[in-house]
Amino acid sequence: SGYRFTEHYGVDPEAAYRRANAGDPDALGVWRRVGETLACTIVRLAAETGAAACVFAGGMATAWRFIEPTVQSRVAPRSIDVVRTALSYPSLSGAAGLFRSG
Repeated sequence: SGYRFTEHYGVDPEAAYRRANAGDPDALGVWRRVGETLACTIVRLAAETGAAACVFAGGMATAWRFIEPTVQSRVAPRSIDVVRTALSYPSLSGAAGLFRSG
């Protein structure tokens, strides 16, 4: 959870992002660990639900370039597509899509 990022990773997410942008190896390691955690969650949920795709969004989506390599390396062998949305408000857009198609 982004709400508990500092507790889990020992650094504020915005600081980790700024430091990763500057090439700080410790900050890049934080984002690799985030990617590993997300990948495990995605794989587990896909196994339970039969989902073949996951759309990544939310507050940490700005760090996608640091997270994506780890996530993709873990989920690709399981044929799960993971993409980052370009939508500004993905949850609202997704909810609106449910009403349009229903």
